[in-house]
Amino acid sequence: MPRTASGSEVLEQAQQAPREAKTVEELRQAQAVVLPLLLGVSIEPYSPELNPVGHPWDELREKHFHNRFFDTLEDVEEHLANALAGRERDAQRVHSTTAWPWIVGSLPD
Repeated sequence: MPRTASGSEVLEQAQQAPREAKTVEELRQAQAVVLPLLLGVSIEPYSPELNPVGHPWDELREKHFHNRFFDTLEDVEEHLANALAGRERDAQRVHSTTAWPWIVGSLPD
């Protein structure tokens, strides 16, 4: 008979998932699972205002793709890669869109 995993085992497995993600979508899904577990909160299936994972993507869409048209999918991918590279160099901007007071305040010291 299979045994039930303990809470710490579930959290450990969830924390491993982002490190093993092979695509951006896998990473987003893993983060959406890990954050509520770490914070001990339950996030409704559709509550984007509570889920910080989506906000950097919204900002990318609004600031880098608003009213833009591309001739090819390769052009879209190149534009996205350049936008993500800019984000990678600007940790403060990512922090400002994801490190909300209710999240930071609930983390252990």
